[in-house]
Amino acid sequence: MVNARRFDGAVVYVTGAGDGIGRATALRLAAEGAAIGIMTLDPNQAEDVAAECRDMGAAVVIAVGDLGDADFVSEAHQQVVEALGPADILINNVAVGIEAPFLELTDADFERTFAVNFMAGVRLTRLVLPAMLEKGAGVLVNVASVQGAFGWPGASAYAASKGAVMSWSRQLANEFGTRGIRSNSVLPGAVLTAMQMERIAREGETSRTRSANLHIIPRLQEPEEVAAAIAFLASAEASFITGTDFRADGGTMTKAHSYL
Repeated sequence: MVNARRFDGAVVYVTGAGDGIGRATALRLAAEGAAIGIMTLDPNQAEDVAAECRDMGAAVVIAVGDLGDADFVSEAHQQVVEALGPADILINNVAVGIEAPFLELTDADFERTFAVNFMAGVRLTRLVLPAMLEKGAGVLVNVASVQGAFGWPGASAYAASKGAVMSWSRQLANEFGTRGIRSNSVLPGAVLTAMQMERIAREGETSRTRSANLHIIPRLQEPEEVAAAIAFLASAEASFITGTDFRADGGTMTKAHSYL
């Protein structure tokens, strides 16, 4: 039987926790007993998520700012450490998606995408790892994407950043596994996030159908379904799982599919 309070006493930092997968993850882990450090860009979203976490009895602290900025990552880490203590679990989730054909993407587009999707996690992990290593235990869950394994038109910057997340996550597992650190990436499918809804609003309902067609399970994925996979990997139930690219993708990478 699954322990409904798997994270009692754990301190968890979640980036991009204002909406989508990050929000669902913060709420899921708070419901299971964790103290939550919310790091996100939108102050109103941050307050809303924090209020819901507190309603479940969780200790919460908010750090609001641009995680693509190295200085803010350091400030956010310091703020959360002072309020909650060092992280037992880090969820590197924050991401942006700049969609355009490759020849229309600028250096600035790639730099912004990598600053948020990849370097925010690198910088924050660099800050949390020393305390984890001193304790001899820690969990890193890095939200990647099936687009990090294969891509489609218009997603070259995003896909490249998520491929970097996957490779880096495996390297962390190799480098620190003998010292008590587990590192895994999670590969969602097409999730009903704000990014997805903006695409549907821009392109019409045919975009929803195309995205759903990526999956064997013929619908879009809910953020809570990704949060469930993240919670599993973060928990003691996954104590012998590390270095994986965990596919919570509705069968996207198994399906002989087309993006129709």
